[in-house]
Amino acid sequence: MGVIIVISADAFILLKPSVTSFFGPAYTVCTQEAKQCPDGSYVNRTGKNCEFAKCPAINPPLVAECKKDSDCPSQQYICQAIQGMATICQSNDKSCEPTYSIIKGECKLKEGSQCVINSDCAAGNLCYTNICIRPIGKQCSGPSDASCPADFDCIQGCGPPVAREDELPPPYYCQLKGYVRQCPICLDGNTLIDTPSGTVIVKDLQVGMPIWTIDTVGHRILGTVVKTSKAPVSPKHQIVHIIFDDGRELYVSPGHPTIDGRTFGDLIVNDLYNNARVIASELVAYDGEATYDVLPSGETGFYWANGILIDSTLR
Repeated sequence: MGVIIVISADAFILLKPSVTSFFGPAYTVCTQEAKQCPDGSYVNRTGKNCEFAKCPAINPPLVAECKKDSDCPSQQYICQAIQGMATICQSNDKSCEPTYSIIKGECKLKEGSQCVINSDCAAGNLCYTNICIRPIGKQCSGPSDASCPADFDCIQGCGPPVAREDELPPPYYCQLKGYVRQCPICLDGNTLIDTPSGTVIVKDLQVGMPIWTIDTVGHRILGTVVKTSKAPVSPKHQIVHIIFDDGRELYVSPGHPTIDGRTFGDLIVNDLYNNARVIASELVAYDGEATYDVLPSGETGFYWANGILIDSTLR
């Protein structure tokens, strides 16, 4: 016997034949409710128990560890390094070819792939409406610029802290609606910076002083401080306190950039960063009058703060 649809003033009721009695066929009555799945589709109640049908699988099962992209379930993923190894070349060895290999990595979804939570996505992306997406996109001209994608606004970036009168204002970028960047985006004044002379408090660093930085192939190299900044903050300014499982910790503005395209405000418990796992991350009140940053010479702008490799906001 086929499916019978009974239309009432209140709802559509789905009647399915179940067993046949002396008086004729009996029916299981399922209310026509729908459940939204993570991929945006809907499923209805079905079967003799009127349970919801299974949602379609979003992605293949995740492989937790990898050493190369091909170890991951599909081309939707990249192997994101947790630990790596670089070839160290002497400056006078012209025959040395720098290389980098992943010792341990995790498969993460590329931008544009379907996701469930933020940690499914590769660094620098958020899971927004079940799609991995970068919250900060291309540069735009100002609030009236309509070139940003749907769900994005043209917002002025934090930019480097404006420390001089001749400093240009921060540029505008397409930013995901609802995504908040706190400015200024610098360090607690008591943060310790790695230098050849030992650690130095960030607010004591001056232009021309030596500082450790890193080159594009991962070598620790000697640089010099080429810029410093001091950005006054409001009495209500908050910074994020991040603690890693190897004991390192950092007090930094949430919008300060990491070395992998994220910000420190993006890091959550169990995230991996700089060969360690986050075990605590919380916003706390900042009792300082200003936040600080430096720019080392070289190609990356990276330096060590409290032993943690970070990016600079200055360029």
